[in-house]
Amino acid sequence: MKQRTTVTDTFRTFRYGKMDRRAGRLTAVWMLLLALVPAAVWFFWGEGGYILAWAVSLLGAVVLLYVMSIPRKVVVSDTALEIRCIVEITHIKYADLHSIRRIPAEAMKRRYVLLGSYGFFGYYGYYIDVRNWETLKLYCTQWDNFIEITDSCEKRYIISSPEPDDLIAAVTRAMRYYSDSAGKE
Repeated sequence: MKQRTTVTDTFRTFRYGKMDRRAGRLTAVWMLLLALVPAAVWFFWGEGGYILAWAVSLLGAVVLLYVMSIPRKVVVSDTALEIRCIVEITHIKYADLHSIRRIPAEAMKRRYVLLGSYGFFGYYGYYIDVRNWETLKLYCTQWDNFIEITDSCEKRYIISSPEPDDLIAAVTRAMRYYSDSAGKE
C-alpha cells in the first residue's frame, strides 16, 4: 500500500542553531568598534554636541537595521518555503522554486558582502559572487552546511542549517506534495 503525504507531513520548522565561533568573535569585534567610534568622537571633539549625536544616531540606526535581518528559522509550510528573520520574511512558493541543493564551504570562497553583514550575529544580506558576477542573498548563522536555493527567476538564496539533509528532504517532499495536489485541480 502506497503511503500518501499530507499537508501535516510537509509542515516543518528548522531553527538556525547557534552562531559559529567565527561569527561570535566577529560580533564581539563589531560591538567593540561600535562602542569605540562614539568614544573617539567624544574624545576628539570634547563634550559631544551635534557630531557625537549624529554619530550615535547613525550607528544606532545601522545596528537596528542589522538586528532586524538576523535569520531565525526556516519554515517548510504547505505552499511555500519561508526564511524568517526577526522582522523580514522571505517567501518562496514551491511553484517558483527551481532547485535546492547542498553546496560545500569551498564554493563560498569568492563571495563578498555587497550590502549586509559579515559576522554581526551571522552572515546575511546581499553578497556578490565574483566568479559569475551575480548577486545572491545569504541567510546564515554558520559558515558551513550551506544550502543553495534557486527560484524560477534565477534568484539565488544561500542558507545554513544544522540539519541540511533533513531540510532538503522536507522541501523536496513538500514540492512533490504541492505538484501532486496542483495536478489534481
